[in-house]
Amino acid sequence: MSQMEILRIGLNTRHLAGSVVNPPHVATHAVFWQFCSPVRVQTAEGLVNAGPGDCIVYEPGFPRRLLAPDPGTAYANNWLFFHFPPLSAFLEAYGLRPNVICHASDWLEITRLLQIILDEFLHPTFHSARRSELVFEEVLLQLSRASAAESAPVSEIDRTVRSKLQEIRTQIYADPCALWSVPHMARSASISAAWFNNLYKKQYGTTPKQDVINARIECAKNKLLAQHDTLYTIARESGFQNEYYFSKMFKKSTGMTTGEYRNAANLINRETGRD
Repeated sequence: MSQMEILRIGLNTRHLAGSVVNPPHVATHAVFWQFCSPVRVQTAEGLVNAGPGDCIVYEPGFPRRLLAPDPGTAYANNWLFFHFPPLSAFLEAYGLRPNVICHASDWLEITRLLQIILDEFLHPTFHSARRSELVFEEVLLQLSRASAAESAPVSEIDRTVRSKLQEIRTQIYADPCALWSVPHMARSASISAAWFNNLYKKQYGTTPKQDVINARIECAKNKLLAQHDTLYTIARESGFQNEYYFSKMFKKSTGMTTGEYRNAANLINRETGRD
């Protein structure tokens, strides 16, 4: 018997530059957000910066607010509205707290898990509710393990390097079109390229080179839904040198062509609503 009731869900919901997600009503349900780009978000500690892949679980009644760090930048997030009484005890079982930022070590895996929940929500079948609950618990387990790893004792040097990695990663997602290279990023962190590559993969579950591609794909997703420009233009504005390589990487990352993605995203928005 499932205790969790999913009300609505959406993936890669885009928000235009200058817009603010600030619902006037107080939610009577819990809310899960995962950010696809750098954002500023309301938490128990106030309005704070969050990076791509970071998550937050809001308890019912807590005010939500989401905006871009730069008013001229668009941003996007994944989201889930749900009931799960009692929420605090549910989160506590995983060592998590409501209304605070949770960092994910492998945020693409969490996105994949949310996609499973979305599929179950749109196409319910036998035990869909129970499967969705178990998959969401896997999301919380991923966040719990990342939190435990962050809490492990580290030297001052390691703490400084971790902070620099997060700063660089935030810059990548804020400006994916820049000419990012591992040697350049390593110099910014004041470590060797080989060490930087190993630490980055250990911290985020992907190489820095692949993360740059991921950031450019996320940028392209927003442009595909917001613009009707040619594939060449969107590829160049997202940091890809040509539309052929862009199309190849997009299909590899999403499993869909750009046209299929546009159609699927528009269909999901119509069926689930947006927040």
